[in-house]
Amino acid sequence: MYLKSLELMGFKSFGKKTVFDFQPGITAIIGPNGSGKSNVCDAIRWVLGEQSPKTLRGTKMAEVIFAGTPQLRPAAFSQVKLVLDNQDRTMPVDFSEVAIGRQLFKSGESNYFFNSTKSLLVDIREMLMDTGIGKEGYSVIGQGDIDDIIFQRIQSRRALIEEAAGITKFKHRKASTLQKLDHTKANITRLHDIVSEIETQLGPLAANAEKTRKYQTLVAEIRTLEIDLVLFDLTNLYSEHENVDSMRRGLLLKVAEIEAFLEEIGQKKSASRDRLQEMERVLRDHQQKHREIGLTMEESRRKGAALKEDSRSHQARCQAINEEIASIDSMLLNGGQEISDAETRFREEETREVEINGRMADIDSNITNVQSQLDQHLKEVSQDRESSFQVAVQMADKKNRILTSSQQIQMVQRQLEKGSADVNQMKSGIETLSREKDRLVKDIQNLDTENADSEKTLLEDQGRLRTIERDLHRAEEEQTATGDQIKISHARRNILEELKNRAESGIGRGVREVLSMQNTELPGVFGMVGDLIKVPRGYEIAFETALGGSIQDVITRDAATAQKAIDLLKQKKAGRVTFLPLDMINPPPRTDSPKTKGCLGVALDLVEYDAKFYTVMNHLLGRVLIFDNLDSAVAFARTTRNFNRIVTLDGDVVRSSGAMTGGAEGQRMGGLLARKRELEELDEKLQLLLKAEKQLANKLNKLAP
Repeated sequence: MYLKSLELMGFKSFGKKTVFDFQPGITAIIGPNGSGKSNVCDAIRWVLGEQSPKTLRGTKMAEVIFAGTPQLRPAAFSQVKLVLDNQDRTMPVDFSEVAIGRQLFKSGESNYFFNSTKSLLVDIREMLMDTGIGKEGYSVIGQGDIDDIIFQRIQSRRALIEEAAGITKFKHRKASTLQKLDHTKANITRLHDIVSEIETQLGPLAANAEKTRKYQTLVAEIRTLEIDLVLFDLTNLYSEHENVDSMRRGLLLKVAEIEAFLEEIGQKKSASRDRLQEMERVLRDHQQKHREIGLTMEESRRKGAALKEDSRSHQARCQAINEEIASIDSMLLNGGQEISDAETRFREEETREVEINGRMADIDSNITNVQSQLDQHLKEVSQDRESSFQVAVQMADKKNRILTSSQQIQMVQRQLEKGSADVNQMKSGIETLSREKDRLVKDIQNLDTENADSEKTLLEDQGRLRTIERDLHRAEEEQTATGDQIKISHARRNILEELKNRAESGIGRGVREVLSMQNTELPGVFGMVGDLIKVPRGYEIAFETALGGSIQDVITRDAATAQKAIDLLKQKKAGRVTFLPLDMINPPPRTDSPKTKGCLGVALDLVEYDAKFYTVMNHLLGRVLIFDNLDSAVAFARTTRNFNRIVTLDGDVVRSSGAMTGGAEGQRMGGLLARKRELEELDEKLQLLLKAEKQLANKLNKLAP
């Protein structure tokens, strides 16, 4: 076995990482004074477990941390790693190469590593016994050590010889065992005293124990009933939550449908409004035309009435003329009869005159005799002549009257012809008016058709209006349902807020007391770790398990704030709290996320927090890995132990030592992060519901008459 390499980082004068590689044989380190040659030996002593700062040429152990130079910043920690070749198995471990490391932080925290795995100093010392390279071994000889060996007492020299002989380990074990035996004897004596004391108290304690058992039974029953009641309420709330969620989705879909429908209705209303305006304009035009046609028809009716009146007058005149013609014809017939009678009488008179002339010729021969008769006869002839003259005068008068009647007939015929032309003209005007009337009737029919179409469109618009009213009623119901959901969500949020401030929330009394003084007496308190982080959805159980009790640790600005808070808690006797001052926390190096199956990443990288809390979060989560299941976590733990803990999404834990924790409870109550997640979801849901309610209110205002 031999020293193979030595790695220093942040140790005394070695501010940067420095590696010394040694080969079998003798290796000499040379350099001027103050170059750090002695610091190499001090590093070997320190990594092997030296606890005395004086031996390391200092006054306190923190002086081994690199203090910085004008060119380099001070180191946050000091680290030394010693690598030994163990192929001959001088050390009782099954490794051909052994690495021993030590870390020291400014906070005073110190860690020992054996092959990159955290270990105890006692285990390392016991492992190095009989090898000669322990803290008090002979493998490291410093300045003045030869004189000490030569001139030291026999007992000291004997210890050195025993170390070289290899019996120091057994003496150490013997001393440890004897010390444990002494402790055990003392514990046994104390136990005997405690048993004697307890035996005297068994009687009263038995009665009290019986009462306590009954009390615990009743408390357990009450607790069970309370848990059942809370679970029942939670079940109802979750079911209501699902109903609310489904209703919210339905409302959003309905709102989208209503918006689309309202937009379509708006477009249709605009088109209908335009059509209605066009139809009103057309209707006004048609009404104007209808009024003009009505006036024209009224004028035509007046003209027709006048023409009818003229026609009736002409007809009366024609009838009078016809009657006069008929009377003239009758008169002509009567005059012709009289003329005929007069001619007959004239012919008879002529005949009688001929007869009289013949009788006169007969009587001439007999004048004497019939002188008196002749005179009388002549008197009679003269009378007959006068009568014929009168008849001739009457005939001439009748002829004159016939001529006058003919002229009157001709004049009446001319008037009849003129009246027929006027009648024909009136008939032509009446036909024109009839055609205009037919055209007006057709226009009126068109207007009636358009009015019917307008009434049909109006009925359709009224149907759409009824649909809008139904949608309005449905939107009002949905608004009422949304308001009920908002009330339920507010009630649930108030319950969670109230539960957060009560003892049943799981938050310690001391933490609640400190948080209550955050804005008054303790302004330097930032809050509880669980309140200052935001974990991804579905990771709540994993982070609650990873943080454990640290989820209730309180982060402060500095150590003075933490000390003041502790003093206040002591004064009020309000409980105990773990504080994480930002100026005191110095975390170890974080673990890198391995590229392996099932690994979701380092917990520090998965959580959201303020950048100023990085050191605290690195301290809590920097060496915690999150895996999706226990199988992947165990498989990874078999390959390396370069982590602190592995936590699965179900809350199972695999530690670097190999220990595993897992299982499930019958009924699991929501933790701090789960309740915080539910509060955030309730806030988001309330915002969406309030927005949906506002949109529904706007839609109702638009739809309302």
